[in-house]
Amino acid sequence: MDEKESLARARARCGEVIGGNYVVGDILGIGGMGVVHVAVQRSLDRTVAVKLPRPELAHDAQVRRRFRNEALAGSRINHRNIVRVLDFGDQHGMPYLVMEHVAGPRLGQLLEEVGSLPYMAALVLVRQIVSGLEDAHADGIVHADLKCDNILVETLRDGVALPRVIDFGIARFIDERPERPERFVTGTPEYVAPEVVRGELPTFAADVYAVGVMLYELITGTTPFGGGSSAAIMRRKLETEAMKMTSACPDVVVPKEVDDLVQRLLSRDPRSRLPDAKALARCLDALSDTGTASTLPLAVSTCSIFSTDATTANMDLDVTVEPVTAEHSFLLELRRRLSTAIAGGSADSIAFAYLELARGLEDDHQHEAARIELEEGVQRLTRADGSGPVWRLLIALAMHHEQHGRATSARLAARAAQEEATKAGSSEGRTRAEQLCARLWQRSRAERRPSP
Repeated sequence: MDEKESLARARARCGEVIGGNYVVGDILGIGGMGVVHVAVQRSLDRTVAVKLPRPELAHDAQVRRRFRNEALAGSRINHRNIVRVLDFGDQHGMPYLVMEHVAGPRLGQLLEEVGSLPYMAALVLVRQIVSGLEDAHADGIVHADLKCDNILVETLRDGVALPRVIDFGIARFIDERPERPERFVTGTPEYVAPEVVRGELPTFAADVYAVGVMLYELITGTTPFGGGSSAAIMRRKLETEAMKMTSACPDVVVPKEVDDLVQRLLSRDPRSRLPDAKALARCLDALSDTGTASTLPLAVSTCSIFSTDATTANMDLDVTVEPVTAEHSFLLELRRRLSTAIAGGSADSIAFAYLELARGLEDDHQHEAARIELEEGVQRLTRADGSGPVWRLLIALAMHHEQHGRATSARLAARAAQEEATKAGSSEGRTRAEQLCARLWQRSRAERRPSP
C-alpha cells in the first residue's frame, strides 16, 4: 500500500466509533506505525486523542506489541510533563490507545519556525522535560525515543507554554529483557545513543544522551551529527565525539559551563555521561549556584513562555543580612535577570525576562507595576521591521487588562498582538492572538446583550 492510499484509508476512519465510546475525528499526526486522531469520548463528553495503527499495519503483531508497551509505560507515569494514557483496548484485532488531547504543536515544528532558542529559554524548557523523565526513570522506564518531535508544547490559559513528552512506543522497562532481540536499530538516528547503534539495549544513559541532542539542537538549530543518510549519521557517532556548540556554531552565545555539560551528555561512552534524569536534573539546578548564576537564571523560574512549575529546583535565597521576604527577594532577582537580558541584547531573552517579572509582580499582587513593566517591554521591543517577539508581551498585556476589567484596552492589545505576530511571521503568535481576539469579542457581545 502506497502512502497516498494509506492516508486515504486513515481519513476514512473519521466517524467510526472505537471501543464503543470514542468517536474518531480528524487526523492530528501520522508516524511510521500509527495515526493519531482527535476524538470525542462519549461517556464523558470530552475531547481526547486516539492512536490507531496505520491501516496497512492494523493487525501486525509487532505493532500490537508496541501499542501495548506504550499503554503500559504511559499508564505508570502521572506527571504534568508527560501526556497521560487514559485507555487501551482492542477492536476486532486492532489495538487502540486513548490519550489526553494536547492542543499544541510539536517542539520540532516550533524550532523550524524560530530556528533556535536563547540558551536560557532552552535550558528552562529542557529542565521541565527532564522533570517528567525523572518520573519515568523512577518507575524503571527508558523512553528510548526522545526527540523534539516527541515533545508537544501546550499553551495554558494564562499564556504559559508547557512541554509534554509523548510516544512511549519503543520504551523499555529496565528490569525486563526483550522476548527477542531487535534486528534493527530502533529510534531516530540523530538522537539514538552510540551504544544503541552498537546493538546494546537502551538504558537511562541513552535517554540522557537524547536530552543532550535536544539541548544542542534547541541552542544551535542543528543536531550534532545531522546530515547525510541514517547510516552515515550513526557511523559518525561511533567514530567521533560531538563538537562543542561554540566550535560547531561560533555565533552561538552560551556559557562555557553549559557547553561543557552538553558535551558530557553527548559522550560516546555512557559511563562518562550522567547516569539518569535525576542526576541530570541536579546538574541543571546546580548551574544556578556556579559562576554562571548571573547569566543563567535557571532555578525555579516563573517564565511566562516556558513554565517551570513542574521542576524540583530549589531557590537559594540570601536573607542573612536583612529580613527580606522570599517574595521581595525573588522580585529583586527577576529585576536583575531583566537587566542582564537587556545588556545581552537578545530580543527573545528580553521578552522572556519582562514576562517573568510581570508574572512575579502579579503573584505579589502588584498589578499596576506588572502592567507598567509589560508596557515598557512593548516599547523597548517594538521594531520597525516587525521581526521582534513583541507579540508575546502584547498577549500578556491584553490578558492583564482583561483580568482587571479593562475590556477596551484588552481588545486593543490583542489586535496589536495579532498585527505584530503577522509582521513577525509567527504562526503560533497569530493563532494565539486570533483566539484571544475572538474570545474578547464574544465576551463583549455577551456583556452588551440586554438582560431578559
